[in-house]
Formats: sequence, structure tokens, C-alpha cells
Amino acid sequence: MSIEFLHIWAPLSVAAWLVHMAVFHGLGLAFEWCDATRRLARFKVRNLDRLTYLQLLPRVLFNQIAILLPCMVAMEYLGLAFVGEPHMGPLSFVVALVAMGVGHDVVQYATHRYLLHDPVRMRTLGHALHHTTGASKAISACYQSVADFFFEIVLPYLLPLALAAAGDRMCSSIFSSPASAPSAASTNIRAMISAWPSAIRQRRVGGAGSMRFSRLRLPVSRTASTTRAAM
Repeated sequence: MSIEFLHIWAPLSVAAWLVHMAVFHGLGLAFEWCDATRRLARFKVRNLDRLTYLQLLPRVLFNQIAILLPCMVAMEYLGLAFVGEPHMGPLSFVVALVAMGVGHDVVQYATHRYLLHDPVRMRTLGHALHHTTGASKAISACYQSVADFFFEIVLPYLLPLALAAAGDRMCSSIFSSPASAPSAASTNIRAMISAWPSAIRQRRVGGAGSMRFSRLRLPVSRTASTTRAAM
């Protein structure tokens, strides 16, 4: 499935990642400003700054770009998430929202409690690195080793998402009419994602040195094109 994001057609997984990055780092900077100006100092219960914001940021960005983003794109490529019908009914939305919240907490607690806090595996998987921050800055939540970030951030997010999507598709197949057509996005996702990086074209406009990106042109099926035109 693809959407138009900032005048660029992008896979839904990439668009979701960009929104996540904007919200996460926007709030992280807001809390950092509050720490610097002491606007909310009376509400802060932990004051153990062992690393500065700029010292935390490179590893956090690496985890989000090199681990989270490829995992999200892979889920879409495999048809496990970010695919399907472009709209959800109110009941499906509420059920998926609850299932995502409960599923995230269950998976995150299980991996954190029984895997990462095992005395041996805590060192092997690098969870001890996360505890060096003092947990007093917002973005320190993602200051983790690669294995720790995958088990504590990526897996609790994407596993419940895939299960919720599978449940929604199963319910749709049970209650939908036999004549309903399959989702064009799920059959077209591999061609779309494989063509997406090479679809960016640059062209000059106006004066010298002025550049802008043209809109991404991705291969879509006739059904998908008709769906977007009707929206």
C-alpha cells in the first residue's frame, strides 16, 4: 500500500516511519528544552543525567534508521503489515487498537523480564548498555544495543501489528461477500517497493542550482489506480 506523503508517493511503512520519527524526536526535543529551561523541573522524578542529549542521539538514530525502518519495510514487502484495504471500520479500528496496546505490553514485558534481564543474556544481548543512561532523558528509551532494540522496541511493535492485521483479514474474509475483490495493494507491494528507490528523479527548475524532486511514479495495478482516483 502506498500513500502520498509530502507530495511523494511512498510505501505506507516508510510514511509511518517518517511520522514516528517526527513525533518521537519532536517530543524528545520538547522535553530536552524543558530540561534546559527547567520549565517542568518540579515534575521530574529522576535527575541522573549521565549522557547528554547529543551523546544519546547518534545511537538512537542508528537504531531507528538501520533496524526499525528495514524491519517495517520488510513487513510490508512480505505482506504481513501495512497492506490490505485502505480503510477500516470503526469496530475493526477499536479492536486493533486494543489488541496492539495489549500485545505490545505482553511482548515487551516478556522479552524484557525473561530474556534481557537474565544475568547471562543481559550482558550477551547488551541490555546493560541501556541502563548506563540513567533513564532521565526522553530519547534514552531507544539508547540500546542492536539486539536489545530489536527485542524491546521492534518486536513488541511489529509482532502485535502483524497479528492484528492477520485477524482483521480473517474477519473480513469471513464476513465479506464472495464477490468482493482481493486487495490490489497486497498483490502489488513487491513491485512497488522494489521500484520506489529508483523512481526518484531530479530535474532543474528556475535558476541555476535550483532543484526539486519530482513526484514518485510507482507501478500500480489498474485496480489500485482506480481506488486512489475514487478516494
